[in-house]
Amino acid sequence: MKRPPIQHSFKSEPRPTYDTAVPYVDPFKLKGPLTPTKRVLDQSDLAHLFECTGLSRVLSVLMNMSQAVAEFGLTDDDEKRDRLSQSTSLWIIEIPLDCDPQRFGNKAFKVWGQRLEDEAEALHRSILGTSHQVIMPELLHHFKTAFGSFVRLDYGTGHELSFLAYLSILHLTRLLTPKDLLTTVLVIYQRYFDTCRKLQEVYRLEPAGSKGVYGLDDHFHLVYIFGSAQLLHQSEITPSMINDRNFIAPQSSLFFNAIAHIRKLKRGPFFEHSPILYNVGKTVTGWTKVHSGMIKMWKGEVLGKVQVMQHFWFTDHGVLGWNLGKEEEECFFLGPEEEQVER
Repeated sequence: MKRPPIQHSFKSEPRPTYDTAVPYVDPFKLKGPLTPTKRVLDQSDLAHLFECTGLSRVLSVLMNMSQAVAEFGLTDDDEKRDRLSQSTSLWIIEIPLDCDPQRFGNKAFKVWGQRLEDEAEALHRSILGTSHQVIMPELLHHFKTAFGSFVRLDYGTGHELSFLAYLSILHLTRLLTPKDLLTTVLVIYQRYFDTCRKLQEVYRLEPAGSKGVYGLDDHFHLVYIFGSAQLLHQSEITPSMINDRNFIAPQSSLFFNAIAHIRKLKRGPFFEHSPILYNVGKTVTGWTKVHSGMIKMWKGEVLGKVQVMQHFWFTDHGVLGWNLGKEEEECFFLGPEEEQVER
């Protein structure tokens, strides 16, 4: 089979820069309506999207999360990971799956989704407390849309983006502090990633808006941003190992866990079903270029696509707002110095 052309280059991307603090949004200064609505309708809305405060805040949290992961790196110390998990009091999402054999597996996903929607508010009520109840509609919207479409029975990068928005709201309102950035990726996002992989395997979810061989991954993209960040400050694992089926990566490697998931779901030579990742392994020599390339590609192929962003909704003046006036902008400021990520 002829290899399809590769449309994305990872060779000349500059090293990404990071913020030094996660912005803070005071929930007491937010004003309604705080229920998200559809804002991206066509191509003309994308210009505003990249200027709106809501997306800027999500990107700030993403870059700070990547920095925390990069500085921590990889570990195979199970005890260390256990201590990390126990160090946070954050509720970790864990909805039991019905793993019994299903004749129509996809339909069972609707049952799973209905349970998620039914229990979501009760699960979050104790987490938010009285001071943060105002953000409940916005937070729940992104939570409920983060695991796939219970109507179309599919999952894609837009759903993954919703979970990033969910985590961003928790950080921006200080339900999670900058000290929790590392735990957010290595514990919470990891649990989410594992849950979504299981949903795809058990309920055979269709890829949402997949480009097939012309896309990076049928379902995920953020995992490659976090995963490449993990590998920035080490030299033992190189991008060329992406194409080595016999390479056994550390269990904590998000990047290679995602590669293993692809190999499990797809058949045939790796270069045929995953040519972009194959090209990265063949042509890119360092993880810095991989990481910056993944960020640029995510902005173009996820944030820059109407078919994805039309399903990502914004509030008027909420934590992730589409339009913000001067009064609302005053609630957007850097957190206290003592809340900076521990180096």
